[in-house]
Amino acid sequence: KKTVRVQAGVKVSQLVEFLRPYKLTLQNYASIAEQQIGGFVQVGAHGTGMGIPPVDMQVLSMKILTPALGLIELNEEKNPILFKLARVALGSLGVMVEATIQCVDAHLLKEQTFVSTAEQIRANHDEWLRSHQHLRYMWIPYSESVIVVWSDPAEADEAVGESTVFSEEEALAAPRAMLRSARPEIEDEQLKELSFTQIRDELIHLKPLDAEHIRKVNHAEAEYWRKKEGMRVDWSDKILGFDCGGQQWVSEVSILGFGKASEEDSNLSSRSRFVQVAFPCGSKEKPSTSDLDFIDDVKKIIEEEKIPAPAPIEQRWTSASSSYLSPVWSSDMESVFSWVGIIMYLPPAGEEGDEERERITEAFQGYQQQLETNLWERYGAFEHWAKIEATSPLLQQKKERIQRRIPMEMYESTKKLLDPQHILSNDAIDTILSN
Repeated sequence: KKTVRVQAGVKVSQLVEFLRPYKLTLQNYASIAEQQIGGFVQVGAHGTGMGIPPVDMQVLSMKILTPALGLIELNEEKNPILFKLARVALGSLGVMVEATIQCVDAHLLKEQTFVSTAEQIRANHDEWLRSHQHLRYMWIPYSESVIVVWSDPAEADEAVGESTVFSEEEALAAPRAMLRSARPEIEDEQLKELSFTQIRDELIHLKPLDAEHIRKVNHAEAEYWRKKEGMRVDWSDKILGFDCGGQQWVSEVSILGFGKASEEDSNLSSRSRFVQVAFPCGSKEKPSTSDLDFIDDVKKIIEEEKIPAPAPIEQRWTSASSSYLSPVWSSDMESVFSWVGIIMYLPPAGEEGDEERERITEAFQGYQQQLETNLWERYGAFEHWAKIEATSPLLQQKKERIQRRIPMEMYESTKKLLDPQHILSNDAIDTILSN
């Protein structure tokens, strides 16, 4: 059956190592593997690949502990509606204590990385998205450069290894020189120990809110990746995870890439005030360019408003989820969604860094609000549950948009049944998921 029964407190990284001797692995991975399985599933975490859904869709059954009914087991055969509702519910309907997860055979992936341009992306996007199992774009603000990363199953005769245009030392030469010029006091040994993402963090922290400085750092990042063009072969969990850098603010939304609202979606909406916010923009036979249009509009706002937006703007894709509260819920399992994330990096906490962190936090909120106000409604964007901040000045707008997207009557009646005293709630959940 290739399934594993796992307790919710286990980390993804621990599960991966447990599965390795059995020559099994998870179908897909998020960028990091330090999440616990409970949170990993309950927020609808995702990797990338237009034919691969978010991780909640790999859950075949689960046990949740509820305040009113105690321990209950859910699956699609016994209680399909409750199962689809509780599978992505932020723990608000019950504490996930155990899940049975569908695995796949452990496999090697061959990853290709190269630097492209927006024009080349437009010309090749449809083909790349269809022909590669995993695809990721890293857009560089204030630049035409786009880092393209795709991966597919390796051939039988390919072994773990890496081949790039330049060595890591050669690729790091220019970023190191840039940091050395700005901070001549840094020791050689200290500089050699820094990875690229650490050097980038150090460079950004010099002038984190200066758009011109950030533009230069972004161009340095593009040059680093030009020298890192090449391929590598490794196990899927090694390929699909990647270094995100230091502490950071992140906002991520999903938009419908291919597919359209179906009659069933409309019926569900009339029953439960459930509106399919993700807009109809074609099908797999006739894909739209809305995912790329969204990026164009993001970059335009950044440049017009002179936002100090660091690289990358990350773009990934998944297929739909049948979990009702998933950001990519759809009754049409052929739908494809794009996920887009923006970022700002934070300096280490401490007396000297705290004031800077507050200024960066304020700037990031302004950055996010520009996109949320001008783009999210137009593109039907749904924010990743794990990225929503309860302190957002636009929380009321988020609430209204989210409640148009999910089956609120179904959720509230289930909440009253399983947790009538709101024991499994907090301010954010009670604000967003309550009338």
